[in-house]
Amino acid sequence: VESVLDYMEKKHDLNVRIAKDVAAGGVLVTAIVSVVVGVIIFAPYVFDLLLI
Repeated sequence: VESVLDYMEKKHDLNVRIAKDVAAGGVLVTAIVSVVVGVIIFAPYVFDLLLI
């Protein structure tokens, strides 16, 4: 997305900046959700290993 927007608009544009920020925010939210899901899935197994 970033490369395409940079190619289409050579000068600084507020809309391009907002689009890049929204895309980066989406990636951040996806990464956080994946960590939470991983903890939910693997936490019981890790606790079982630590308690043995």
